[in-house]
Amino acid sequence: MSTLQRAVAVEQVDGVALAISQHLDLTDDQIDSVIVIFIPPMVTKGADVAVAVRTAAARHAGKPVVAVFISSEPAPPMLAPIPGFTFPEAAATALAHVTRYGAWRAQPEGQARVY
Repeated sequence: MSTLQRAVAVEQVDGVALAISQHLDLTDDQIDSVIVIFIPPMVTKGADVAVAVRTAAARHAGKPVVAVFISSEPAPPMLAPIPGFTFPEAAATALAHVTRYGAWRAQPEGQARVY
């Protein structure tokens, strides 16, 4: 199943929190980072989704995960330590900064010039 197919599967499953815990596979080498976007329907609690995202991300630490809760309420506190955002653009910008910083940190250490 391709990454896109997994994303579609998560969207179509009833019980969003269960779907996230089953389909958020961070062991896939083709996935560098994840932005989870949640728009709360009438029946799914944001807190349940927050716990599922946090649990899935904790199983595979080392890959950046950010979450977007598009709602009048902020991201639930139980999402911590996963960064929560209100808009996808802010999440993507933060993820870009993290990626750039990681690339900079991965470079070999240079030599300070002495004048």
